[in-house]
Amino acid sequence: MYRSVIHEKSSDRASEFLIAVQNRIPQVLVDDKSYDNLIKTASSVPFNIALSPFLLECSLDDSSRMADLSFGLLADRDYSDFQFSGFEEEHSALLKSISSLTGRSDNRLKSQLAMIWLEYDVGEKPASIPSLFLTPETGTPAQSTRILTQIQRDLGERYIDARYSKKAGDIIRRLPDKSSVRQIGIMASRGLAPLRLCLAGLDNLGWQKMGSFLGHIGYNPSCKNFFSLYKRLEPFVDICDLSLDVTERIEPRIGLELLIRQRNPRREKAWHHVLKELEMEGLCSHGKMDELLNFYGYDSIIENQERWPRSLAVYWEENRKQCCSFLIRSVNHLKISFDPAEGMSAKAYLKITHHWKNINGSL
Repeated sequence: MYRSVIHEKSSDRASEFLIAVQNRIPQVLVDDKSYDNLIKTASSVPFNIALSPFLLECSLDDSSRMADLSFGLLADRDYSDFQFSGFEEEHSALLKSISSLTGRSDNRLKSQLAMIWLEYDVGEKPASIPSLFLTPETGTPAQSTRILTQIQRDLGERYIDARYSKKAGDIIRRLPDKSSVRQIGIMASRGLAPLRLCLAGLDNLGWQKMGSFLGHIGYNPSCKNFFSLYKRLEPFVDICDLSLDVTERIEPRIGLELLIRQRNPRREKAWHHVLKELEMEGLCSHGKMDELLNFYGYDSIIENQERWPRSLAVYWEENRKQCCSFLIRSVNHLKISFDPAEGMSAKAYLKITHHWKNINGSL
């Protein structure tokens, strides 16, 4: 419905969405200083990118109230003419590669992707360079290895070590039947860093066979307590993906990404069970648990015109009899991680999605 080319100015940035929802992000999860860094980071990102979902990645214990920021790009859209600002010249080749993934109709990689996520590691200061997380269309081993080969060619040795790509390909080819690749991460913000593999379908085998798979692909650290925790969470989780960092080996830190399909905790008691278990394990504070259980909801432009993104407000003023603009918030998923040297930790991923509602339709 929304045609940004009519209303968008070059000064319009994704930061407008962060400002619009700022009063809905609990300070116990993200403090003012960190949120200011999120806004500054998003001010370098084109406005239209935030029309797709974006995520805030927050720690669940009391060790941090900082957050990272991710934007999801639908691969079938063309972002090639979007202007990024504030980036250092040395990273321009990476950003051109991002644009080329969506801008060329003859790009074979584009046709194999469902989404491209840009993840900014914000931390103590604003971030300027994103890591890339590619979501394959099907995630089959054959498709995923083709994607690995293509991104190796497009981005080159500066961001992807051929040895890491080879090891990742070996892991993908060893996936059991009915397993797939959910995401391939290129940690470009960290220079020549590990590749991230997010593997789907292993949870259907059960937690014991998931552990056996890790041994089969060469992961040696003992993670008995980690899988013992997952065993207690498993009855309440709909999807569990295994997250690995890959260099010439599988790095010690691993993760499990936990998804509950019903995003509204008021309608799904599984959220209470999972978060309570994490609290008992010392991975989630009581205050953060309470905020997550009450995070789900939405705001409309009708009550929030002054802080709404400018070009959406202009469009709505011209079409208010036909539509209304909403920003919907939910907890997208949780992640538990294990590092032999540091123990276990947990994070939540807060999701913000813009939605146009037809006046006579339903949200």
